[in-house]
Amino acid sequence: MDVAPDDRRPAGYQRWRDLLFLHWPMPRDVIRPLLPNGLEIDSLAGQAYVSLIPFVIAESRPARVPRALAARFLETNLRTYVRAPDGEPGIYFFSLEASSLLAVAAARLLYGLPYFPAAMSMRRDGADVEYVSHRRGARDALVEVTWSIGDAMDAAVAGTRDHFLIERYNLYVARRGSPWRTLPRAGASLALSAPSRRGQASASDGAERGGTTHADGSTVVPLLTGRRRRNLLAGANRPPEPLIGPPAV
Repeated sequence: MDVAPDDRRPAGYQRWRDLLFLHWPMPRDVIRPLLPNGLEIDSLAGQAYVSLIPFVIAESRPARVPRALAARFLETNLRTYVRAPDGEPGIYFFSLEASSLLAVAAARLLYGLPYFPAAMSMRRDGADVEYVSHRRGARDALVEVTWSIGDAMDAAVAGTRDHFLIERYNLYVARRGSPWRTLPRAGASLALSAPSRRGQASASDGAERGGTTHADGSTVVPLLTGRRRRNLLAGANRPPEPLIGPPAV
């Protein structure tokens, strides 16, 4: 997005902890009908992916709210990997669940993100983590996963699957049938480790099991906003509207 540095300001801050990245290779013809016009599937060596990411937002607050008043809640998101018409890579969320009704309402109203309220719980005992998310009003929308945090890994290297799936800095949202890009996030830092799976997650549509990565956020992530936004199809300037960076890596 063509926004000068002085045209951006923090809209808020978040601190992420205990992210589990669950990845599945997925047929392109399954993903394509689910994307808005203008976004293309981004693939690695010809393979498309879908990822499920349960984690903790340890702190979330607007820019001018003191840290002592930050909210803490659980979030789970389901996403895929895309490119905009200008070739910029990013992520597209199919759905996001949060244990905070306020966070769900604000994200839907202000940013048009597909958030849903959920009954969620997480328990960590040393390296062992148990996580449950059950979307309210949707009996079959349920995530139950357990994992053990393994040894620390080096930073993801460009060209690897971990880099392709984790190093994403743009979020695309469908508005009026067209994709719109948020401003990039800044200041994110994640320590990666390889989890040893104790639970079982399942995927439909014949997708094969992919990989997993555990990440722990070590810095506050500024969520950036600006006074301009761009329709990636038409390239038209629209009235001012706040946009937020990705709530999930």
